[in-house]
Amino acid sequence: MLYIASKAISFAFIYAFTLRAEHGLSATPDSLWQNRQFRIYLGSTGLSGVATSMQQLLITWLLVGILVLPAAQVGVIQALIGLPGLILMLFGGASADRADPRTLLIRAPAVPPGSSFPHALLALVWLTS
Repeated sequence: MLYIASKAISFAFIYAFTLRAEHGLSATPDSLWQNRQFRIYLGSTGLSGVATSMQQLLITWLLVGILVLPAAQVGVIQALIGLPGLILMLFGGASADRADPRTLLIRAPAVPPGSSFPHALLALVWLTS
């Protein structure tokens, strides 16, 4: 829930920066740190990173602490969880080089990075063990 809220805030502020720039208004004051919108955006992006890290930690805790899986199996599962992100980064980077930066900044936070894959993999492990 924290992840979704922080992404929504990030999306709203990126969109606000874009609208201000399109209408000829200054998107930033003299110092970027004086801009309240930037500080909120930075805070929401930080919270999003914390939420993603907590998800990764909790998946490991579920595998080791609750399902009591051996270390080798936990390592394979963690690698499988990270594999789609690694593959998608290659294609995403290539397509980002061809895209308009402003459009990319608006659309990218709206797509959660593989949020359902770890849950599906965890469910599969739980059902097969």
